[in-house]
Amino acid sequence: MPHPFALKNTHSAPELAIAFDQGFDPGNPLLHIHGALLALCNPGFDKPRTRAAIQKPVLDLSLLQARFSNIELFFRNALAEGAISFRPDTPIHGNDEGRYEGGSQRDRIDQRARHFEFGAVGGGMRVVFDADLEEIYISAHYSYPARLTAAPGSAQEDWLLTTKARFCRECWVMADHSAGVTRQQSDEAGRLRELSSEAKQKGLGQTAVDGERRANQLADSLHLRAVRNRAFNAWLYDPKSNMTPELRKQIYGLGS
Repeated sequence: MPHPFALKNTHSAPELAIAFDQGFDPGNPLLHIHGALLALCNPGFDKPRTRAAIQKPVLDLSLLQARFSNIELFFRNALAEGAISFRPDTPIHGNDEGRYEGGSQRDRIDQRARHFEFGAVGGGMRVVFDADLEEIYISAHYSYPARLTAAPGSAQEDWLLTTKARFCRECWVMADHSAGVTRQQSDEAGRLRELSSEAKQKGLGQTAVDGERRANQLADSLHLRAVRNRAFNAWLYDPKSNMTPELRKQIYGLGS
């Protein structure tokens, strides 16, 4: 049997990215870097008899920083703003296989989006964010998703809380976009402009000014949400998102 993956402080970021992108064998998880990290952070994961009993595995960033600071830095860089983006074809994760808490999207009465999927480190690392629990999960090709944790009061916890807050903002705008809320707001801005134009023609100056102001507020809000949330912005320009230049301009006021 091949030797388990050996974690080293000497692995460079490109080497770690290649390691994450390798195929994952669920029957032999320790051959992959993700399995090696799980064994480090979850006692008993290295033994097949006790592995199945670990219901909620974690990846402890504080432990990684103490033992393999290069890997902890690799995670922080992989999840950094501008480095991570929504997966273009599946930004909302349906959780149909029940790997994450909260059940599947299709089973919710309102089919509300809860789990969101990001692409990081090529195709090997899977990142799913649970917007209800505000938890980040890392997996290798969807196998053994592990929740990111950190020691209370540590620098890693500060970073993790800040990152979760950013993910929340990104996911809120993605949820509104997917549910058609942002399109409705854009349509409302257009309707207000039409009413403002009609009021102006009728000599209703103040009504025209108020309508234009409200329309501009809606349009500016949509534009700022699209510009300030970089993962969402990158998704809007990805060909697989099916967002045409016309739609980006119409809804969010974005150029081509």
